[in-house]
Amino acid sequence: LFLNNANLFVDARVNNWVTAAMSVVYTSFTNLATTGAYGSPNSNVLFQPRNTLTIDTAYATIGNFQASPFYFRVGKEYVPFGQYDPYGFVVADNPTQLITQINAPVAQVGFVIPNGFYGSVYTFAGNPKLSDRGAVHRIQNGGVDLGYQFNRSNGKFNIDAGYIANIADSNFLSSYYFDSIIEGTAVPGLPNQKVPAWDVNAEITIGPFDANGHYVGLTRSLKNPVFASGYTGSGFLAPANRPINLGSNSTVWGLEAGWTFPVMAHQSRVAIGYQEATHLVAFYPKYRYYADYMVNFAKWFDLGIAIFQDRDYSAPAPGNRIQPPNGTGNKSTVGQLRASIKFA
Repeated sequence: LFLNNANLFVDARVNNWVTAAMSVVYTSFTNLATTGAYGSPNSNVLFQPRNTLTIDTAYATIGNFQASPFYFRVGKEYVPFGQYDPYGFVVADNPTQLITQINAPVAQVGFVIPNGFYGSVYTFAGNPKLSDRGAVHRIQNGGVDLGYQFNRSNGKFNIDAGYIANIADSNFLSSYYFDSIIEGTAVPGLPNQKVPAWDVNAEITIGPFDANGHYVGLTRSLKNPVFASGYTGSGFLAPANRPINLGSNSTVWGLEAGWTFPVMAHQSRVAIGYQEATHLVAFYPKYRYYADYMVNFAKWFDLGIAIFQDRDYSAPAPGNRIQPPNGTGNKSTVGQLRASIKFA
């Protein structure tokens, strides 16, 4: 039993053109392979409960959609790459969210047009690379996002696509590269070579039915985080036969379908989903299957239950001395019972 997260949101309107927002998060849930406010369990790493209090987002926006479709936003926020709910509980574990979620100080210029089109261009410093020796003195990451949303009384449709210069900056991936034991160096960092990525997301709701799909593709191979510095944690040269890259054309994709219906005058939703990752052994499970059920007992109170199964990449054949990272061939099944309360 644990408190997954508690959030405090503050919004301020300075005038017709300037607004500000901030959120503070407390969590007691993290592990060795995640950084940031929201830690999530992963079958490949050690779970360690830890209490943290941090500023999750804090940004200001200059814009007035009554006068202009353009806006400028600066501050700490979730980079507009990928489509997800950063405060969701079950989906927060899904590989499509973990590989795209980046929480960082960002400068963003965007637009929202009444006919449904929206987009933005953004830039941020990113994490230091191995060659930076622990310090970043320049802007070295950024991307673009473009989408279209269509709304009707009984449903809506949204499609979104984006590109980012270096996916290794994602909160989940960078946590591996910034583990000094894994990388084999006292001053860890991201690989010196950037790994661009692109994504496509689609969501549709028609009456009580909804569905969504997400696809993320990497245009370059991710570097193996194990002894990425070229040395082991003891200062010796890393094994020469270890894989330098994790594989080319890595992808992560997922589909989910849901149905909303009343139960004893309370709105509820049941959903099933599937996720798959290729050439990303040790980072994510090969396959994930999950089912989720949520019921709204009161205006601000939800109760949910979920079950999901992860299946890892295949293990090396007996006697095959392949250097890590390796798959295990194992699978794990986890159940969750959660309660969500909001105050306004």
